[in-house]
Amino acid sequence: MRDSNIYKKILDGQGKLPSNMGIIPYEDIDEFTYEGIKESLEHNGDFNIVNMEVKENLLEGNIRYINQNLRVKIIINKSKFDVVDIEEKKDYYELSDQEVEHAKVANGYVECRVYFGRNSLESYLAQLKILNTITKNVAILIDMSAFKLLSGNWLSFVAKSKVPPSAEYLYSVHLVSDDNKKGIWMHTHGLYRCGLLEVEMLKITESVEGQYNYLNAIVNKLLIEGMPRQEAPIYAGRSQNRDIVYIWLPWQKAIKRLSKKGLFGAKIKFLGDKDDRKDGAHNGPSAVLLAYDNKKIKDADYYAEIIADNPIIYINSEETDRMSAVAEERFHHFKQIFNDYKNENKWEFVIKVGCLIDSAKKKEDREHLWFKVNEIKERDFLGELINEPYGIDSMKKNCIYNMMISNISDWRIYSPKESYSPDSIYKYFELDK
Repeated sequence: MRDSNIYKKILDGQGKLPSNMGIIPYEDIDEFTYEGIKESLEHNGDFNIVNMEVKENLLEGNIRYINQNLRVKIIINKSKFDVVDIEEKKDYYELSDQEVEHAKVANGYVECRVYFGRNSLESYLAQLKILNTITKNVAILIDMSAFKLLSGNWLSFVAKSKVPPSAEYLYSVHLVSDDNKKGIWMHTHGLYRCGLLEVEMLKITESVEGQYNYLNAIVNKLLIEGMPRQEAPIYAGRSQNRDIVYIWLPWQKAIKRLSKKGLFGAKIKFLGDKDDRKDGAHNGPSAVLLAYDNKKIKDADYYAEIIADNPIIYINSEETDRMSAVAEERFHHFKQIFNDYKNENKWEFVIKVGCLIDSAKKKEDREHLWFKVNEIKERDFLGELINEPYGIDSMKKNCIYNMMISNISDWRIYSPKESYSPDSIYKYFELDK
């Protein structure tokens, strides 16, 4: 099939691939049977079994989760899942020594394939719940679609939730650098299962962290709104009176546009060019993000200087609602730890609150501001505003305010050795064991 036809198929909603994940259990793989897994799934009250059939080498059927019908395949693999260089990846994936040591000797794994429905994040959470139902004793979660590993403790924690985890768990972003080639190549893995193209930035040389944050923000936007047509503007943020806008091109077109010639007409190589796409893992359809200003297409690095000044990043209301829901769902952990350590010098507790802006026309018109917490009461808390508001004249940095807990949208705990968010608070309880 021609490249243009592949892109058209995905943009028309016909190119979605299954989400492929698996678990390495602490139990011996021979303890698992398809009949036993089917029975466990039938007793899970989080989703309904539409149909489920045991076949010769798999369990296959459909489940219903929050108004979505999801096609499921489960396969028991009685062979070792070889995680290459797992010792080196342990810290990157935040795996414990116990999890890593078991993964190295485990004699099998259970694989689960799910075709996502309309809502990718809810489908992802449903798949996590399925995996956690198969067994509660998971060493490592393997996400083959996103090329990543996750802690079994994280799986157990998130699978109990009614709120999906951050979208950034759903995919991975690889940052590739090479001393012999200029610039950093950022690219995602895991978005095909959502019916999206993978997303890239090429030739990044400045404000790497800021541009990484913008790539994530754009992916989160696409997960809610879908993939726009080629060269359609994507409004990602704003700096003072200037919009930060991107468009995308297929990688085949983008690398031609970004190619430059050096001495004697030879093309200057860069990371992510055609030579780097011969491994089979990076030559699939992908959207390369390029800056778009005054109706002109420019390198992504064009925004580097603006991004260095920490401009506003647009977050859609669905993601804001999700963040608020998970922050509220796990706020009792925040409150408990605050009460235990509020008088310790090296601990800090901050809460983000959605505050109505002066020009608000609806309740969603809010600016999200961070407060250093001084006191937590039953329904509200006392905190010092630690960033300067853009659109609320009556609020000033370093002033103390009484804020409603019902309006929180995020929080962080900073300990002497670790920081915790609503998504990562499970790690605190690991240390507490």
